[in-house]
Amino acid sequence: MSYYSKKSNGLLNWMDLKSPKYRIVYWAMFAFLFLLTLVCVVPMIWSMLSGFKSTSEMLEVPQKFFPREIKLSKAINAWKVVNMSKGLLNTFIIIIGVIVFDIGINGLTGFALSKVRPAGYKIVDKLVFWSLMLPGMSMVPLYMTFVDFTPLHINLLGTFWPLWMMAGANAFHVFLFRNAMNAIPMSYFEAAKLDGCSNLGAFARIIMPLIKPTIMVLMIFTVMGEWGSYLWPILIMPDVDTVGVKLFKMNRSEYPLSIDERMLVLSMSMMIPIVIFSIFSKNIMGGLDMSGVKG
Repeated sequence: MSYYSKKSNGLLNWMDLKSPKYRIVYWAMFAFLFLLTLVCVVPMIWSMLSGFKSTSEMLEVPQKFFPREIKLSKAINAWKVVNMSKGLLNTFIIIIGVIVFDIGINGLTGFALSKVRPAGYKIVDKLVFWSLMLPGMSMVPLYMTFVDFTPLHINLLGTFWPLWMMAGANAFHVFLFRNAMNAIPMSYFEAAKLDGCSNLGAFARIIMPLIKPTIMVLMIFTVMGEWGSYLWPILIMPDVDTVGVKLFKMNRSEYPLSIDERMLVLSMSMMIPIVIFSIFSKNIMGGLDMSGVKG
């Protein structure tokens, strides 16, 4: 009963849990969520442990959950065969560039619409909003744009620039930034201007620290999205392998790996985004809540 007396938040508080029927509902929900967690977590654990099995163990019927022995040297060897370190490096270069372009372009656009408000900003605001309702641009014209990038008339294929530039043209992120900044009192920005701070200075020193939860949310979504991205990286940079491209090539048997070693590489490639998401997941709700408040 001491546990129930301390519960003050959530759908059921301590007063509700005094009733036996609400306790039944509470533990039924707990059991359901526990089973749902097992459904999500057990396959990942099984795939990681299966990677340490031998090929004969993988083909055994019935399957055993735990391998007979765990050799870390097997994981290191499989990692080297795929050269996943190079894929990680290229993926992180893409992620860092995408985050910089996202904050630098989408963030500044949201800042201009929310705080600077130049002449005609309402029209721009409506146009950005309407662009969300338009069907997505076909990949062919977008690809041809990078083949002959106007007005410089240069070929950007084989570079990271197209992937970074596409991240800087995200209308949804513009509205996330704008809504987050709308929750910040205008007096903060006006006080900074009175102290002689420029618009860029106010954005970097005042606005960005205050919308840190929103930035963290977008960073998490960026890592999750770019980690498994395959189509655009292989179209733009066919000679540069990312994590997604490495896994695709591994699936096509371009690397001399057995089925258990493939499972091991796949499991290791999942660990980094899972760790990143676990560390920063608490910022998701805070960031989304802040972006939904209008000041």
